[in-house]
Amino acid sequence: MDESFSEKEISFIRSKLGSRYKEVSEGPEGLFQYPVGEEGLSTLGYPKEVIESLPQAVRSGFCGVGNPFSLGTLEHGSKVLDLGCGVGVDSLVASTIVGPRGQVIGIDVSEHMLHRAEENRLRSGGDNLRFVLSDVESIPLKDRSVDVIITNGVLNLVVDKRRVLEECFRVLDDGGEMWIADQVLTDDGPLSHKDRVRQWAG
Repeated sequence: MDESFSEKEISFIRSKLGSRYKEVSEGPEGLFQYPVGEEGLSTLGYPKEVIESLPQAVRSGFCGVGNPFSLGTLEHGSKVLDLGCGVGVDSLVASTIVGPRGQVIGIDVSEHMLHRAEENRLRSGGDNLRFVLSDVESIPLKDRSVDVIITNGVLNLVVDKRRVLEECFRVLDDGGEMWIADQVLTDDGPLSHKDRVRQWAG
């Protein structure tokens, strides 16, 4: 969207998203128009052996829109940032792949999501993984500090996408990659600016 939003509108959008994703953190079933949980992971082609290594309670919280791991190959020892990590399923997949010499950092703006993510980490033994409370427009990492950024169904929710991408390019190391799985609006439709704000979280 190329429309500008007032601070009041941005505050409304963030509040609505916060309420929605508090509910999602308790379980995504019935909240989306696409498969979630184990069905979503299977449909999107996540590595079977990795998925089976995660507890069922972890798999059931998946609500991604795609499979960012289909876009490249994570190397052992890589440092990965999961942007908008939610309940941490993709973070845990990445932590399994990069191994004990690697590191995964998941950031999310929702305290409820991160609480569930930390529970999932403890269930799964992700010793090379940590979660940080932060919005994605201000990534709390040093310049050139990660090898790969993954993000799954997050950028479509963010108002200032340019700022997020600037931050991503800042923290990516030379030769680093960003793997994006997301939804794209292909038709502006008949909605007015006001209606777009109200329906932002879908």
